[in-house]
Amino acid sequence: MTVADADHINCAHELQRNGFAVLPQFLDPSQLEQLRLEADTLYELAEAQAQAGSPSAAAGWGREHIARCVHEVIPGHQLTPELRTCYSAHRSHRSSWPLRGEVWHILFCSQLTRLVLALLGPEAVLFNDQHILKPPCTNLSSFPWHRDSDWCRSGLSTYQPYISVWCALDDTTVANGCLVVQPFALQKEQSQDVVALEVAAGTAVIMSDTVLHRSGPNRSRHMRRAWMPQFAARKLSWHADGTCVSLAIPLNAAAAEKG
Repeated sequence: MTVADADHINCAHELQRNGFAVLPQFLDPSQLEQLRLEADTLYELAEAQAQAGSPSAAAGWGREHIARCVHEVIPGHQLTPELRTCYSAHRSHRSSWPLRGEVWHILFCSQLTRLVLALLGPEAVLFNDQHILKPPCTNLSSFPWHRDSDWCRSGLSTYQPYISVWCALDDTTVANGCLVVQPFALQKEQSQDVVALEVAAGTAVIMSDTVLHRSGPNRSRHMRRAWMPQFAARKLSWHADGTCVSLAIPLNAAAAEKG
């Protein structure tokens, strides 16, 4: 058994037991820098479009994204059926400015890819891709208690389990709005105890879609940045018409392409 195999097994065990797993130093310095550059670019675009009064049809990052703190890598209005499911079309778009090809590589050709495939199986797909950027000195950037799959209770043709890979791009503290989780065992016991995840930049927190979590506002003087791609075991579709909920880009496609 390799070190990576052991790490994957430990992560799977922690997910099953607690609903989350913390992986320190998951991102290397180069990956961390590329993600920061992408996050900063998206935030600057959103600010510029908010000041202009409305987002342009070509981009779509603006005031709403700043207020919600969620900056979709590909805004919803840009998601054609091809971009939702076609690996080559998604790769081309995801690697073009203002996005960064190096981040596409993290998604499909890195330790992240291998971890997700080990956890979810060979049919795993990229389901969502977003930065969560909390501006400094604001009370608006908090998220109440929720499960990521709360929206799945109705409307889906088939529920598929999925995971969120929340990556800290800055050191996170209670003061700047770190993740706060309630482990599965405490949920079952209806305990009020929670765990505040104050982690260093480069840490990944792998979360089950059913674990309760929240985050507070950023009251610090600096931006608090995180990147959170989400991955499903298989494609998630709406019951009404069978269309893809968000993305369904197969993670194995890059390996198949290399042949």
